[in-house]
Amino acid sequence: MVSRTLIMASLVASMFALVAVPASAGGSYGALAHSDSTGGFGWAVNLPSQSAANRSALSKCGGAGCSIVTEFWKTCAAYAVGQNGIWGWATDRNRDHVKHRAVRNCSTHGAGCKVSVWACTGH
Repeated sequence: MVSRTLIMASLVASMFALVAVPASAGGSYGALAHSDSTGGFGWAVNLPSQSAANRSALSKCGGAGCSIVTEFWKTCAAYAVGQNGIWGWATDRNRDHVKHRAVRNCSTHGAGCKVSVWACTGH
């Protein structure tokens, strides 16, 4: 009986150890920052926390007027740009759908929209 209890305790501990591994092995968080005043953007993917992803995206955006426009976790995101500074973004679990949706969202503001960046975080 004691050995059975020890085996079960070991199995439970192993399961918790396996769940903790992905968080320390990179990350599944992402963020997109954009500045309406400069047209700049910042993109961050596969970071270990949402706050780290946000900081990275804001840093890459370049400052003036930058703000986080979307945060994502274990999904795909895309950012599309078009003529005259228009832009759009989308999130979706499917990488093909997310690119199409970003272009469609951008196209509601004007023409010439194309995906600039896209990625899927670990999911």
